[in-house]
Amino acid sequence: MHLSQLYCRLAAAKQGAAYNINADLVVAKLASMLNAERLVIMTNISGIVDKNGMLPTIYL
Repeated sequence: MHLSQLYCRLAAAKQGAAYNINADLVVAKLASMLNAERLVIMTNISGIVDKNGMLPTIYL
């Protein structure tokens, strides 16, 4: 089964309060729990880059 999902960094409490969460950590944990073959995170933040400025493939 192939799934695609978009996760936002905003979350809401039962009482209605909004929280800015670290969505990268949430989706990484979710992917781990689902035994996902791959996790692709698309962002406008540079993050981890190699000496040529390219985002490397990271194996965990």
